[in-house]
Amino acid sequence: MANLSLAEVTIGRATSLIEQVNLSISVGEIFVLLGPNGSGKSTLLETICGMLKPISGSVQLGGSEVSQMRPAERSKQIAWVPQEEFVDFGWTAREFAALGRVAISDSVFESRTDREATERALQLCDAEYLAERSMNELSGGERQRVRIARALAQDADILVLDEPASQLDIAHVLTVLDLVSSLAEHGKTIILTVHEVNQALRLPARWGFVNKKRLEIFESLDGIHSSGVLNRTYGAEFKVIDPKTVVATTCCRTTD
Repeated sequence: MANLSLAEVTIGRATSLIEQVNLSISVGEIFVLLGPNGSGKSTLLETICGMLKPISGSVQLGGSEVSQMRPAERSKQIAWVPQEEFVDFGWTAREFAALGRVAISDSVFESRTDREATERALQLCDAEYLAERSMNELSGGERQRVRIARALAQDADILVLDEPASQLDIAHVLTVLDLVSSLAEHGKTIILTVHEVNQALRLPARWGFVNKKRLEIFESLDGIHSSGVLNRTYGAEFKVIDPKTVVATTCCRTTD
């Protein structure tokens, strides 16, 4: 296991979205990324995974530049769950989850270890009852749980999740958040985006807020509430009900 570090990283595609990010994420840590739509959260996650090169700066895992690592090497250390994914084949949920084993298996054939890892991942995501159903027949929330199971079957040290609770009902949102906490307790490093602020505040984490191309990082709930970062980030006034619960009350976004 190795720490992930970003040094003076600017990310984007045609233009920069987030600039001069300096961040070190330790083994077993949860780091939650928040911000409005289009602020660059998904792009930052893709850069962390090595799928995109940063415009400038360095993203390193254990001293190696992530974007220069071979895909098979990266897959053994980083598992990626995108927010959306098009599936055009008739895979069953079990077959799709088993794809997480492809990059790390020592054989072209599925081993007993591979099968056990896939079953365990489906169980953790409350998706074992979907195992024999076609991915094309599942609801958006059901497919999301199977995608998370695929990442868990990969058994990588770092899980990067782009809005893993999207499209899930309340019970499964809580299941995913509890699963994230449990995985971190067992040594997994979790980096994720969360759309709903209260879901993010529920996690035992550090939090990064994207605001005007900058990433503001907080290590405590008190720091978040006393800083006004929620107002700056989302353009709204928030009422604090308790440390883990806020309510947006009034829009204060300007046109500048």
